[in-house]
Amino acid sequence: MTWFDFELEGSSSHLWAWLIAGCCAAFSTIVTLWLIRDHLIHYRLPRRQKLIIRILFMVPIYSIESFLSLIFIKETLVFVVPREAYEVRTRLL
Repeated sequence: MTWFDFELEGSSSHLWAWLIAGCCAAFSTIVTLWLIRDHLIHYRLPRRQKLIIRILFMVPIYSIESFLSLIFIKETLVFVVPREAYEVRTRLL
């Protein structure tokens, strides 16, 4: 089911949810990427900052995955698997 299907049904609440979720996902991704950039510019403690950057990358991955899962409800599993794989990789390293 895509945005077009909901539009045909006349449901505007889903469009508002998508708009708000998209804005929040974009905002969190931009802020997190800015913070990661700052960590890379001031890379003074490599062992610690490498772990911090790995954890910070989870924010854009989670927000984009959640937004795409909200839009493409039936294809949610396609977005969840890479997110879970990255989370496991981050926790193990």
